[in-house]
Amino acid sequence: MLNLGEVNLMKFLRRVMLSIFLTIFSQSTLADDADLNRVAKKIKTQIEKSIKKSKKPLEGYCDVFVDLDYTHPKNAVVKKVSTLGDNELCFIAKKTIKVGNKYAYDWPERYIRVQVVSK
Repeated sequence: MLNLGEVNLMKFLRRVMLSIFLTIFSQSTLADDADLNRVAKKIKTQIEKSIKKSKKPLEGYCDVFVDLDYTHPKNAVVKKVSTLGDNELCFIAKKTIKVGNKYAYDWPERYIRVQVVSK
């Protein structure tokens, strides 16, 4: 039979484990920068519009990684675009976000990750 100290210890450990799991798994929901960053939101909407305009019905996902340069005073300039996911979706994303595109920004962030899902 467990005494009161052991029961309290088990409750404490259960709370610690729960908080660790919530911390770890809540980071996956913040994987898309479009919720926090204005540039990422603009990029995501541009890609989604291009996907809607495509003639093929597309399904899948594409993770788009955008490397930005902040040497211009008020604009972030796209230096590199890399993708991971469905070929057709990623092809449309790369065609939409071209190297040299400029975006106004609030705060500089070198790499932006945007996840696009099409059903």
